[in-house]
Amino acid sequence: MASRDEVIRFILEITGDERIAAAAKVMLEAGDAGDAASAEFAKFGEELSTLADQIDAVRRAISLKAELADLQTQFEATQQRAKELSDSIGQAGASSDEVRKAFRATDAEAARLTEQYAKQDVALQRVLGGLQKAGIDTNNLAQANQSLRDKASGVAERIQQTATAAQGASSATATRMRTPISRSC
Repeated sequence: MASRDEVIRFILEITGDERIAAAAKVMLEAGDAGDAASAEFAKFGEELSTLADQIDAVRRAISLKAELADLQTQFEATQQRAKELSDSIGQAGASSDEVRKAFRATDAEAARLTEQYAKQDVALQRVLGGLQKAGIDTNNLAQANQSLRDKASGVAERIQQTATAAQGASSATATRMRTPISRSC
């Protein structure tokens, strides 16, 4: 669960509107105060926190996919290098120490890349599994990211509306409390 500061940072990032971020801060502080609106504000906070976590997971999945593609490219280059070394050994008829050493280094690099790829793939599968469990389509992560951002923007809008309504209700209550009660006998 995201912290209050993370939720506010998230709102500002999503909307780019400092007023909505300020309203969210007031909302979260009001949620701590325990007044009547606090339950609704707490609900918004939880919803935004969940969305922020999901957006972070989508971004992580996108990043992991890019890292896996990079590792694949590196592995293919290493395989090509190993093939070239193997060909040079065959052409020379006898392997020199230098070529054998280069071949072992290439083989070790291929093993390291394979291991790193496997670890990254496991991490990606975990992230994707969590997103799928949350009902997020993982086939198009960019679209999922935009959809989650749109939802968060909608929540931020509802926060602004609720904060404005709460502020209006607070002003009306204060006005009623200042108005003297007339007595009729």
